Amino acid sequence: MKSDTRRIAQNSIYLYIRMALMMGVSLYTSRVVLENLGIEDFGIFSVVGGLAILFSFFNNALTTSSQRFLTVSIGKDHVVETKKVFSTSMNCHMIISFVILILAETIGLWLLNTQLNIPEERMYAANWVYQLTLLSCLLSILNVPYTGSIIAYEKMSYFAWSSVISAMLKLGVAWLIAVTDSERLIFYAVFLVIAAIIKFVIDRVYCRIRFSVCHYSFQWDRNLFKEMISFTGWNILKMGAVMGVSQGNNMLINIYGGTVASAAMGIANQVNGNVYGFMQNVQTAFNPQITKTIACNQTEDYQSLIRMCAKISSYLLFFLAVPLVLEMDIILKLWLKEVPLNTEILCVFSIVSVYLDSLIGPLSAAVMAHGAIQRYQIVTSVLWLISIPAAWLYLQIGMPFEYILISKIIAQVIILGYSLYFLKKNIVFEVASFIRNECLTTLAVLVSSIYLSYLIISNFHYSVWANLILSVISSWAILIIIILAIGLTCKERIAIKNLLLKKLIAWKKL
Repeated sequence: MKSDTRRIAQNSIYLYIRMALMMGVSLYTSRVVLENLGIEDFGIFSVVGGLAILFSFFNNALTTSSQRFLTVSIGKDHVVETKKVFSTSMNCHMIISFVILILAETIGLWLLNTQLNIPEERMYAANWVYQLTLLSCLLSILNVPYTGSIIAYEKMSYFAWSSVISAMLKLGVAWLIAVTDSERLIFYAVFLVIAAIIKFVIDRVYCRIRFSVCHYSFQWDRNLFKEMISFTGWNILKMGAVMGVSQGNNMLINIYGGTVASAAMGIANQVNGNVYGFMQNVQTAFNPQITKTIACNQTEDYQSLIRMCAKISSYLLFFLAVPLVLEMDIILKLWLKEVPLNTEILCVFSIVSVYLDSLIGPLSAAVMAHGAIQRYQIVTSVLWLISIPAAWLYLQIGMPFEYILISKIIAQVIILGYSLYFLKKNIVFEVASFIRNECLTTLAVLVSSIYLSYLIISNFHYSVWANLILSVISSWAILIIIILAIGLTCKERIAIKNLLLKKLIAWKKL
């Protein structure tokens, strides 16, 4: 367990280096893209590109499925079986890619050309963006078995640097569109496809060199294919519901608010994606170990990993979320030259949504590792989808746009409760302990740290940058104090104390 914990810590460090670099590059890229495209074209790209991505919800479902089967076979040290899983996974992805292409070129085109609120003179560009984004999505889907292998083998150092290279390519794309004189929106989509092709080739070459199992050969194991497709099918239902809510919200805000409101939601989605990625790093490092311990029925180990994953990912998220919530207005103005209306409040609610994801994530990983996911995916999918008509009803009666995200947050709270109930019924899991030590404790830390930080920050009256720097330092200091005071159990405090003493003694010996 100690070596596994050490590996998790090392992989988490790689992933946070990745996230820090990617976040900085991504935020700057968003500013450059918004500046070069303008609010209207940026809004068009957000809603049209999002519509194409709607059909790639298969991607996340297949990633979870491929990673789960690869991790289990790697954990059992079955090389031949792992090769079979990889080749079967490739077969699944090729079939799904074809299905997505058919759906996107029929239903997707109908939605784009008849339902979305896009100026007539921009429909030509919107259709180009749609087709090019679809191509990027298909490449991403075909790359999933390679990405799943990298994560299953826990090669997070490569995963980190390849992602940074991908982010740098997108920044280069943002700069390139500045030198084009016409149809920057189309050129932007073209360059993104080129970046996706480069990423696909790099990952494929790395996996073929490093992992002997990542050499595709046509194999048709009917039972394995049926098992993977069944598992994937239920994941597709869930991921489709999640993506449907995301893109359904984008379409609702476009229909009721137009392209300017879509731009605000686009910025909020960017913030959500970056903050979620920051939190997800810990869970990505934990997930292979959670899967292996549940597959081997190591009850004490997997319960400890689930609790540790939820608490650590939440607290690390707070170091980003608290300063963002308190200084969102200033940060948006520094980040973007022109901030669309309603962006600030949408960003704040997006961060609340990510916090709930930090608690749901390890529970969902445990369900996936358990394998019996049919009922869980059906119930959670229904709960997700109910939030769409709820959001529509809010807008229909004249409520502000943030109620779209409020309906999503309510659905997440219910899903969190059901996830705990499901684990209690199907595996050995201490629900009361999780609610007390993870859910309520982390919520208390978040609320109290925001409140106390606000009391201090409201007294700062310096320059913009001075206020921002002091706000970050103050909120971090308060957060650390509150975590140590109420956010940890006695056992966790003792473990941290012993670790710090050990490091201090080692430092003194140098």
